[in-house]
Amino acid sequence: MPILIKLIAGIVGIVVLAVGGLGVYLSMFFDPNEYKGLIEEQARTHAGVELGIEGDLGWSVFPWLGLEIGRVTVAIPGAGGSEQLAEVEAVQVAVKLVPLLSGSLQVKGVLVDGLQADLRMDKDGRGNWEAIGAGTAGGKEAGAAPGADEQAGGPAQLPEITIGRIEVKDGRLHFEDAAAGQKVDLSNLQLVMQQVTLGKPFPLELAFSLALAEPQLKVDGKLSAKVTAEPAAERYTLTDLVYASTVAGAPLGGKSVPVGLGGNLSANLKQQEAKLEEFYVELDQLRANLHANARNFLDKPEVDGRIDMPSFDLVKLLAAVGQPAVATADSSVLTAVAAGFNLRFADDKARLENLKLQLDDTTLEGTAQFNTATQAVFFRLAGTEMNVDRYLPPAAEGDAGQAGGNGAAAPAAADGEMIPVETLRGLDIDGQFKMNKVVASNLTIENIELVVLAKKGLVEIRKAAGQLYDGSFASSGKVNVRGKTPLLHVTKNLQGVDIGKLLKDLSNEERVAGKLTLNGDFTTQGNSQQAFMRALGGNTSLDLQDGEVRGINVSALMCKGLARANKQDVDTSAWPAVTSIDSAKGSMVFVNGVGTNNDLVIETGGAQVTGAGSIDLGSESLDYRTEVKVIGRQLGNTTTNEAGEEVFVENTACQVPEKYQAAAVPMRCKGSFSDDPAKLCTLDFAGLLKAEAQRRINEKIDEKVGDKLKEKLGDQMGEDLGNKLKGLFGR
Repeated sequence: MPILIKLIAGIVGIVVLAVGGLGVYLSMFFDPNEYKGLIEEQARTHAGVELGIEGDLGWSVFPWLGLEIGRVTVAIPGAGGSEQLAEVEAVQVAVKLVPLLSGSLQVKGVLVDGLQADLRMDKDGRGNWEAIGAGTAGGKEAGAAPGADEQAGGPAQLPEITIGRIEVKDGRLHFEDAAAGQKVDLSNLQLVMQQVTLGKPFPLELAFSLALAEPQLKVDGKLSAKVTAEPAAERYTLTDLVYASTVAGAPLGGKSVPVGLGGNLSANLKQQEAKLEEFYVELDQLRANLHANARNFLDKPEVDGRIDMPSFDLVKLLAAVGQPAVATADSSVLTAVAAGFNLRFADDKARLENLKLQLDDTTLEGTAQFNTATQAVFFRLAGTEMNVDRYLPPAAEGDAGQAGGNGAAAPAAADGEMIPVETLRGLDIDGQFKMNKVVASNLTIENIELVVLAKKGLVEIRKAAGQLYDGSFASSGKVNVRGKTPLLHVTKNLQGVDIGKLLKDLSNEERVAGKLTLNGDFTTQGNSQQAFMRALGGNTSLDLQDGEVRGINVSALMCKGLARANKQDVDTSAWPAVTSIDSAKGSMVFVNGVGTNNDLVIETGGAQVTGAGSIDLGSESLDYRTEVKVIGRQLGNTTTNEAGEEVFVENTACQVPEKYQAAAVPMRCKGSFSDDPAKLCTLDFAGLLKAEAQRRINEKIDEKVGDKLKEKLGDQMGEDLGNKLKGLFGR
């Protein structure tokens, strides 16, 4: 056995000496530069390129099989001359010879220095690199027998490979896309990988500069990571990944913005599995932390993960990335923004669960889903409190709520389309939204609930409800765009709302108070404001109880008038400047845009106002009559007694003459909505004369009836019966 071992060792030694000697001989007596012309000719024949070997060729055999190439250029021949495609200043490769005999590959190093490439794509999408090998004998002929790898049904087993160092220095790539009008320049490319062994982690470092022409953008980036590559198993891993860069350019307003990412990622291409762990993405102060598992990403992707964005200042972020600030009424908002959610993607559905969004002191939680195939949206969201007014644009200096600076709002286009029909037809929404409290236009709304459904051209607001100033509101609506003409249906209910508190918050006015109940049910069709008005149908009703109009006392004004008529003096200065509205009720029915009202009754301060008439929304005109009647025989004012109770105190100076008791003063409002309001309503003289004539006729009838009764029944009995008949017929 010792003899056999010595024999084998001797043979190996002889082989090594022979190879070494051959290497020395070749390096001394063989000059590869003599074959430059042959190599260039072969490149022209088999690859269709002009290869220019301007530098020297050098090589070695033992102990390293090495190759050194100086400057080389590659050009594409054409009718107008050659177009240079690429060039390299130097390439060096050194492979250890002896391990090759045992089937392993040990590379001392690979160096590519000064690599430059100019790639261009024309307007038809053809790249200048596609000419390489076209029409030459170098490519595989059609019908050629498949290689051994293809016959075996997969790639051959790679030998054991170890590379001491791979380095790319001063690389540059220029790319132009004529169709897209885009130019990209990659420069200062530096790549270093050391102790590269398949199946084991090795360090990688990368640096580059990237310039984009449209939009104008420049990126300077550095990346480091530990890489594990297992090509046979199709497994790849990056750990301790750190990428840091600065991005500058026109989209960032000339600012230089730090952008980074990092973490661990792995992929198994054979199993179609990938994983992100402890991963993050950074843009200035904005940071997103995420982890995710992906499956079947080449066939039917599925993803499970979590994304969290810690609180950041949106105002500072926008300034950092060169974007204009969001003008808000409150400069302290948008300074605390955060988000977090679990993400699941499967069957074309991206679902966000345990969703939590924060905007300053407002929190929104729930679930949301989006179907990438059907564009269907699903959400169930609930929020805390939000003051919308804080986020609105600040009021312009001297702005008093006027539009256009002339006190008149710009009129809406009467014939312009108001419903985006095609957009609504494409909506697929199933949503529910709740909010504890919202302040908008300084109005406070609580316990808001919204339910919306949209499917196949039918958009429904099934519920829009909440609490509003000691009362409540509930509305619903439908927009049907399935047919040629959009159809609309709206219902609304306002129940027991304190109108005084509402108007105070809305306009800082305290002139009107009372409990308002308002109901409505409307339908219409069309797709313009004018069409809506002309087709409007439905009904509405109003009921105001315990109301007040502050700043004026109608009873005091009427009392002064009556005192003059009675030739007496009256002092109403102590009367409160308030007109009590005991009740105000009315309803209106709309048919084809014409609203008719016959039952308006307002009872206030010793007077009664009744009204009837119509409003034509299509022609924007109205014809409405009102009558004001004095109720009772004597007016007075309400005061508080010693017990703290409100009592009514009559004033004899305000006694209503018998002929004016229940007499009506008619008014008529007729004309266009655009008419001067001061001229729109006038005293109805025709009605007034008619009422006076009727009063006199009634007096004559009363006199004749009274005389006849007295003749037949006697003076006292006839007078009593006459008074009862007057009361029966309202005279």
